[in-house]
Amino acid sequence: DQSTYKPSSALVDEEKEFLKVAKKIRDVTKLQERQAQGESLQQLQLDKIAGKAKLIEELVDLASKLPSRTEVLDKNPDILELIPSSIMRALEKQRADDQRRRERKETREAEERKRPEFMCRHEKPIVKVVVSSDSRFLFTCSKDKYVLCWSL
Repeated sequence: DQSTYKPSSALVDEEKEFLKVAKKIRDVTKLQERQAQGESLQQLQLDKIAGKAKLIEELVDLASKLPSRTEVLDKNPDILELIPSSIMRALEKQRADDQRRRERKETREAEERKRPEFMCRHEKPIVKVVVSSDSRFLFTCSKDKYVLCWSL
C-alpha cells in the first residue's frame, strides 16, 4: 500500500508566504497609483497604503528565509526593487555560499561513490567465482551485487 498523496504545489511554505506578501504589496501599489490619479479612496484602502512599510519589512524577513534554490526572487523583479540593496547583497551572498556548499557536497558524495569499498566477506550467497589469468587473484560475485577481489 503506497500513499497516493501528491503535494499541491512544488513551492515550500516560505515561498508561498513570500508570494502572498508580494501580491499584497502589488495591490497597495495599485491603490497608490489610483490615489495619485486623484481618485478618492475608502478608509480601508488608505489604511492598506499606510501599512505598506510593514508589508515590505515582512517581505524582507521572508526573503531571508527562502531556500537557496528558489526561483521566486528571480521571477519577481518588481518586488526585489523594494528590498534594500544591502539586504539583497546579503541574500545573494547567502545563496552563492549555499550553492558552493551544495556543489562541494555533491563532489564529495561522487568521490565517495567512486572509492572502492573494502569488505571482508559477502552478505549474500556467491553466484560466480573467477581466477585471474596470472592466478594471483580470485574474484567472487554474489547476490549482494558486489565483486570481491581475493589475493592468492
